[in-house]
Amino acid sequence: MRSVSATLGWAQPAGPALARFALEPAPQKVLLRGERVARGSAPWRMPLDRPPPLALEIALTLAVLIGAAGVGTVRGGQYEEFVASHGTIGDLVARKLGFGVNIVTVSGAAHLDEPRILSIAGISSKNSVPFFDVAAARARLEADPLVKQASVRKLYPNQIVVDIVERTPYAVWQKDGDVRAIGADGGPIDEVRFVITNDEATVRSMAASGELTMSSQYQSPDTYDALAKMPRIKIAKGETSVAFYLKLNTKVAPTDDVHIRKAIALATDYDTIHGTILPGGELTGPLPKTFAEAHLDSPQPKFDLEAAKAEIAKSGYAGKTDIPLSLTYVSSAKFEEEIALLMQSNLQHIGFTVTLSGEPWNRVTEIASKVETTPNVTEVFFGPTYPSPDSMFYTQYDSKAVGTWASMEWVQNPEVDKMIDAARATGDAAAQDKIYKDLQKKLIDDQADAFLETQIVRHAMDKCLDGYVPVPMQSFDYAFHRYKWTCS
Repeated sequence: MRSVSATLGWAQPAGPALARFALEPAPQKVLLRGERVARGSAPWRMPLDRPPPLALEIALTLAVLIGAAGVGTVRGGQYEEFVASHGTIGDLVARKLGFGVNIVTVSGAAHLDEPRILSIAGISSKNSVPFFDVAAARARLEADPLVKQASVRKLYPNQIVVDIVERTPYAVWQKDGDVRAIGADGGPIDEVRFVITNDEATVRSMAASGELTMSSQYQSPDTYDALAKMPRIKIAKGETSVAFYLKLNTKVAPTDDVHIRKAIALATDYDTIHGTILPGGELTGPLPKTFAEAHLDSPQPKFDLEAAKAEIAKSGYAGKTDIPLSLTYVSSAKFEEEIALLMQSNLQHIGFTVTLSGEPWNRVTEIASKVETTPNVTEVFFGPTYPSPDSMFYTQYDSKAVGTWASMEWVQNPEVDKMIDAARATGDAAAQDKIYKDLQKKLIDDQADAFLETQIVRHAMDKCLDGYVPVPMQSFDYAFHRYKWTCS
């Protein structure tokens, strides 16, 4: 292997002197005056006939070795992995010298949260202030549909300041099936943000801060009352054909006994549910009054614990105490939990031991698929899917439709099936209406459900949002193309 001196053409150092032989000194050369002047004017030149300093040779050797290692690292991909984990070499050095990004200040954000802003801008703990590209960060932020303008600044030694101006949703534009939110400046906003929560304090907080544009219809009366008092919030409401039931499993004990089912219906405090927990419309049987011609005019269900005890005395559980009963409700709906607790209290007074189970909706649909896993009692909303009484009867009560959340009664009654088929077979409207009334009477007598109420939809909405029109059936309240923003 050749040394660096040899490679660069430097002279090799003289070997050691031998002990018995004297080396003759080289003769002195007499320089002419011009040569002396030339030599004196270039004192910086290194004579190549002398060996280089040892330190320089070591430094050059290390440089060659480090360069070769660097080329290998880059080509092998290790450098990219290093940058992904630790930042660039410059960032690493700058952080060691105290110029890391330790503080990030964000202002102007109302809809975008800070983690998302930092992610879009590319700000992380791997960055350093000297090497952070503020122009690229600003460009990335302004490319987001919700950002109208952005400013990114460095404050030495360790801070980055981000100021943004958001674009406010103004309207919804639909073209060729493509729905987009439109900002007040006329540009598209490709994001409509849904916040899913069962914490009503969060809903109130969002309304107070101006973040809430429209709530779901499942808030408690207390929350609606509190929201209605806020200056920028209005409460929109409308009656529907959606019925709210306690569905009673007619095929498992103890609700396989009709007298137990009647006792449960009599132990239901309808006035408290209507007046305090969840205001709603009148429901006296399985069919809402919306279907006026086919609706059976039957008495309003009543709350009567003594009558409930009398029904238990007629049942196969007469004289027994601690009759086990399972009751399931949707865990995300606070009012359903309140109804479940009310039912538990009332039923325990007349001899039942009630086990409550709050479940997410997907779990409710799962347990409804088998009769043995379907609870004794389940709180369920069901509304017509097409404008005919048949949509209320077939899906819920026909034997061919069992095994879904809509048919948790498991009626499976040949007489009921026969009436549904007869109504479907005739085109005579009057004959259909008579069959439907007889069918309602049969279902009420069999007490397949406790009939709580029809739903009154209520939404807390920003006063600037217009276009909501309640539709009694087959409606979807979140069809945003119907809405418009009326404030500038």
